[in-house]
Amino acid sequence: MKDFAAPIATLHRFKSALAPWRVPILLVALIGFAIGCAISFRNLGVSPATIEAGPLLAILLLIIPATIAYSAVNLMLMAHAAKVKIGFLEAVRVSVFSSVAETLPIPGGAIVRGASLIKAGSSKVHSAELVIAFSLLWIAVAGIGAGLALIELGWPAIALLGMCGASALAICGWLAFRFGALVAATAAGLRILGVGLMSLRLMLAFAAIGVGVAWLDSATFAFATILGSAASIVPAGLGLSEALSSIIAHPAGVLPAAAFLATALSRLLGLAVNILLALAYVRVGSPRGMKPSHA
Repeated sequence: MKDFAAPIATLHRFKSALAPWRVPILLVALIGFAIGCAISFRNLGVSPATIEAGPLLAILLLIIPATIAYSAVNLMLMAHAAKVKIGFLEAVRVSVFSSVAETLPIPGGAIVRGASLIKAGSSKVHSAELVIAFSLLWIAVAGIGAGLALIELGWPAIALLGMCGASALAICGWLAFRFGALVAATAAGLRILGVGLMSLRLMLAFAAIGVGVAWLDSATFAFATILGSAASIVPAGLGLSEALSSIIAHPAGVLPAAAFLATALSRLLGLAVNILLALAYVRVGSPRGMKPSHA
């Protein structure tokens, strides 16, 4: 762990190597995503016109704004750990563009967040360390939630819970060693809050298509969404998160078509809001709020 600038350089080389393939990969992902949605609509016997508006409005007006604010606070914590300052408005802007960048077949969100830390005055080493550690902790905490939700399955859920719990403890221990116990504890708390928010968002997405899923049970699909999005070769895990959700649907007591459709609906709403906000930022200009600091 002596040189964490190497992963950032690797991400940029990966970005360049995939450049000629971005459009074909995106088209294949979009086609697969559209086909999956169409099949899910048919198998469930629902149509876009029958989707409940109430849960959708709750996602659009409450959960997605809360998620953007949550992501901004996470970035501010990373900046604090790197001993630089990123204001809340700038952190919101970076979070919006990170979400949009994840639609590219590259680790776009990680690159945007890392670049924002470097622009604020952080070193490349600290930026790479924090982005990677926070991303791994995100997956680990989501896996703990899924393990708890599926605990009735016995040893597979216990194994997942143990593996992700051990990973989360190791990551938090490393964060405490490198950046202090307060940073590690706050990062863990924020990740738990984030998984809770995503679970609530997916619970509402299920409700929108007329399927009742408990908040804790939806943590299983939050894990699938996060794990699928980690596969950056596919734009934002497009179709992959939905496929993973449909695979784990039976153990969670949900129809695969419902899991695919709810995950897709949650994704599309979030993507639409972030794209609109990104376009607004481009049109009116970025807020001032990120200044180099070593305080």
